[in-house]
Amino acid sequence: MIRTVVYNGREIAYELTRKRVKNINLRIRSDGSVTVSASPSVSVKSIETFILSRADYILSVIDKLSEREERYPRLSEFSSGEKFSLFGEIVTLIVEKGKKNVTYDKNVLRVRRPDNSSCEKMTTEWLNAYCRETVEKICREYYPYFKEYCPVFPTLRFRKMTSRWGNCQTRDKIITFNYDLIRAPIPFVEYVVLHELTHFAEPNHSSRFYSVVSRLMPDWKKRDGLMKY
Repeated sequence: MIRTVVYNGREIAYELTRKRVKNINLRIRSDGSVTVSASPSVSVKSIETFILSRADYILSVIDKLSEREERYPRLSEFSSGEKFSLFGEIVTLIVEKGKKNVTYDKNVLRVRRPDNSSCEKMTTEWLNAYCRETVEKICREYYPYFKEYCPVFPTLRFRKMTSRWGNCQTRDKIITFNYDLIRAPIPFVEYVVLHELTHFAEPNHSSRFYSVVSRLMPDWKKRDGLMKY
């Protein structure tokens, strides 16, 4: 259920989910949408009082995410002439009629299909494949530093995530990456890859974890800031 509250003249829309949880839990997704989960026994008034108590923070995050969207826009309309970010570079989508194929050259992604059908599926499949190929290449560049902790190259998986760029399952030797990395500049992608691989050496985010990251990537904080909010 989508509800809204107003704070200093600005609306905050939020999606309310009722769950058996102890506290009121609030999350801001990477697209700027706000979700709240609360027990059925908690009144809407109490939930909205909680949201308003954190309104300055919520709005600041939404504004920063909006700025990030402008800097690294995602494809949404899949229409000819639309501009979007491809690993940090602004690319123009050109949709044409012709033999079915997708080509990328000089900041132009050209999608041809034999009829006037939607190009969204073709474009998304190409972008996902390009994301997998690029991220795997970066993983293989950094993997030798962690081979002693993970003797076999880890299984790489990709999916859409709402709030994380990657996740490492050290026990199963699996790293899952967010397909949305396709929008991020390469220095940030390299940081995400290194971050996840470092978990094989240090499973938590201890000082030793960041010591390893800093040794291999001294400017990691600057890279992390490229997509952080």
